[in-house]
Amino acid sequence: MDPIALMTQQPLLVLAIAIAVYVVLHLTVVRGLGGSREPVEPSSWVIRPGAEGPDSYDVLIQDAGQAKIPAIKLVRTLKGLGLKEAKDLVEAAPQRVTTLQGRHEADRVAAALQRGGARVTVE
Repeated sequence: MDPIALMTQQPLLVLAIAIAVYVVLHLTVVRGLGGSREPVEPSSWVIRPGAEGPDSYDVLIQDAGQAKIPAIKLVRTLKGLGLKEAKDLVEAAPQRVTTLQGRHEADRVAAALQRGGARVTVE
């Protein structure tokens, strides 16, 4: 191939790779966290274990709702559990999902579970 043809094909290849990476990452974040259409920052899902104290809040799942699968996926993501453990936790509702420091973090986790169809309370 001549150098002129290579110069015109290389930017197209780079663009195609960039688009493919964007689509894969976007679908992973959107579909991997319960099917919500809102993009989610991965740093917002960090759970700090042992968050006990005056500013700690429990996120309790009261009912998984009609479709349990989104709630199970979210619990797996939040707690790092296997499928069976997450399914058992969701089906044993009412159950404490996690304890977090700060009301804002607990509300974010509760909102994500509610978007998945679960009924959740923060105490």
